[in-house]
Amino acid sequence: MNCLRCAAVNNCSESTLRKLLNTFGIAYRARQTFTGQDKIFEAIRCSIDLDVFVTDDVSVNVMRKLKAAEERGSVSIFILYGTDRKMLGRALGINETQVTALPRDSGFSQKILQLLNDDRSDANE
Repeated sequence: MNCLRCAAVNNCSESTLRKLLNTFGIAYRARQTFTGQDKIFEAIRCSIDLDVFVTDDVSVNVMRKLKAAEERGSVSIFILYGTDRKMLGRALGINETQVTALPRDSGFSQKILQLLNDDRSDANE
């Protein structure tokens, strides 16, 4: 599983976390995200390859379903340690959400993965 730690307290800097959440917000306003478990599982059934980002407090049931989809190769899961439902929801401009996803080939997904990889490489130096 592609588990990346991203939190100000753990490995990810506060500025990277802020950039990450801002990018999620922009992607949401551009209608490029699948937000909420129902929309994500519907997209998976439609054979859309997704990068799925879950909060630290994701429910066991949702994670179990996502792991099954990951085993089939249709999703990559990234756990955002240190974020919760309210934090992700606030970034998207909605109440609360524990999971959001972007199409794997979208520019927003590539930007988020670049932010995470850049921060990880900065931490290793």
